[in-house]
Amino acid sequence: MDHKARLGFGGKNLQRRQLSQLTNWPFLGTIEEEVTLNPTEKGNEAERQGKNLNEKLASVLLDCHVKEEAKPGESVPKQELDEALRQGVAANERLTHQDDALKECMEQLNFIRGEQEQRIHDAVMMTSREYEKAQKKLEEKLRGK
Repeated sequence: MDHKARLGFGGKNLQRRQLSQLTNWPFLGTIEEEVTLNPTEKGNEAERQGKNLNEKLASVLLDCHVKEEAKPGESVPKQELDEALRQGVAANERLTHQDDALKECMEQLNFIRGEQEQRIHDAVMMTSREYEKAQKKLEEKLRGK
């Protein structure tokens, strides 16, 4: 049982692994596992593990520091994103107005087209009536002679 506890099968180690998974810090679980794997070894092995852990800790701290420094730079892309969103909203408004204007123009065009078709139809009908009248007069003249 003691052997299993040292190898990371115990309750505390399981909790630590779960904590590292929940906090999204995978390095925490691996560092603690390395510490608990061989706590009784002495000499060079312990020193080497200590150096490895110190190197990992320094690397993690450096990564955190780099991420913290990157945060002020995030405001510029956020400002650019906000400006792009504002431009997108303005473009959508212009598009809506242009769509409305286009619909109005199409309605006017259809109305004028309808009027023109009606005029053409009326002119054709009037010409047909005049032709029929002229034809009847000619037929009457031919019959009357």
